[in-house]
Order: sequence, then structure tokens, then C-alpha cells
Amino acid sequence: MDSQVYICHCINDKEIVSVLKACLEAEGIGVYCDDRVIRGGDPLQPESRQIIEQAKAFILVISPQAQDSKWVREETHYALQVAGDSETPLRIMPILINGAELGALKWLFPSETQPLEITDSPGSVAAVLPIILKGIGMG
Repeated sequence: MDSQVYICHCINDKEIVSVLKACLEAEGIGVYCDDRVIRGGDPLQPESRQIIEQAKAFILVISPQAQDSKWVREETHYALQVAGDSETPLRIMPILINGAELGALKWLFPSETQPLEITDSPGSVAAVLPIILKGIGMG
């Protein structure tokens, strides 16, 4: 299954991201999320760049830890570049988790963006899945 959705996240948030990935895959959507531990000085992997370029949607999972992640910033900046350059725009959907605040997105988005907030409580992702699907253009 091709990756239609790229999930950008901090490795510390892998539990909630795995639930999100499973929910999307249950809908028949191909999902890519890099679970490797990447060191701060490593360049953005060509594989990640290619998948972002080919994806239809980019879900940005923002937590307090992700706000400080060089990788989250690099992947997101690249996705914004791809979204601006491509003929078929890449849809970008920010999701706030674990108490991340709305102001956390100011470093990424020049205009006001309305993120979705989810919690790590059981059923939280499933409850907002229709909103996520609509936000990424697949619902």
C-alpha cells in the first residue's frame, strides 16, 4: 500500500501516533511514520523527502517534546515547501497532543491555523477520526 499520509511526530509520542496510524490504516489509507531514532545532526533522509513529496497529506503531531524537535521542524518545513510548490497541494493537518498549546504552531505557520486537539485517553483518536479524514481530504 502506498503511503498517502505522512505522520510527522516526535519519537516520544509513538504510542498515540501508533493509534492514529492504526485508525487510518483501518480506513484503507496508506500511512508512513518514521519510528527510527534519529540523532540531531543527521540530515533529513532522502526516503522521508520522497515520501513527503508523494503523499497526499501530512499530519503534524505537536506535543511539548515535538515543539523542540529539530526533526519535526525540518520535516514540516519541507512539507510546507512541497505544499507550496506542487500542482496538487499537499494537505497539512496539525494535531495538538499532551498539552501542546495553540501558540506552538507560530514557528511553523505564518497565518492562523486551527489544529485539532486530541488526548491520550482511550478512544480519543477514534472519536475525532471523521474530522481528521475530512482535514486530510480523505473523508
